Amino acid sequence: MYSAMQQSEKSGHPRCHYFIFLDGDAQVKHSSSGSTPFPNAPWDEFERFLRIWEPAVGSIRHHGEEHNCPKCGSRGDVSARFRMDHIVIAIHHEAASNLLPYNVSVNGGNRHCFHGPAVFQTGIAGALYKGHILRLETLTAGDRMNKNPSHDCAGISRVHLEVKSSLPVCYAECVRGKSKYDQPHGEPQPKHPLGYDFRASCPAAIPCLER
Repeated sequence: MYSAMQQSEKSGHPRCHYFIFLDGDAQVKHSSSGSTPFPNAPWDEFERFLRIWEPAVGSIRHHGEEHNCPKCGSRGDVSARFRMDHIVIAIHHEAASNLLPYNVSVNGGNRHCFHGPAVFQTGIAGALYKGHILRLETLTAGDRMNKNPSHDCAGISRVHLEVKSSLPVCYAECVRGKSKYDQPHGEPQPKHPLGYDFRASCPAAIPCLER
């Protein structure tokens, strides 16, 4: 899809604003935790969230996840997260060069678990876009099938080592802790004026953890 977009741009067609990925059996609905009424259909609400905030990565809460997160920054019905459930995610076109395509070769040493590429992408996003990985809390997403039980993914947190080795030095230090669960969340922020396609330049004036 990313390659198709690049070819489309070269042909003079408008650029898409977001790449949206979702499980084939994903069901998106309004949650009961929103602070306001729901005037829009769920997907319209998600699109509105993307237009207003323009996150590097936008996501929806999985129906089994807790809404409250004491360490997560929040503003109204939007929270900052260093990781996201990949049942529904939207990747800004300026962040796509850093996050797409999925790296299908990583698995943390566990070839039986297919979550490696998503964990790797989450780690890259967490290092580069603190405060710009945002979740809309008024929606939840669920799927009818549990395709890969967690016990099949032992050791998958080791993917964070592959994340760190793949980043330029100025961002590798942002991969903290011993696993994918130790990254800082940050505070929700609208799109940075410099945009999201900055990885190659390593701007010293804007450390990645403070963007």
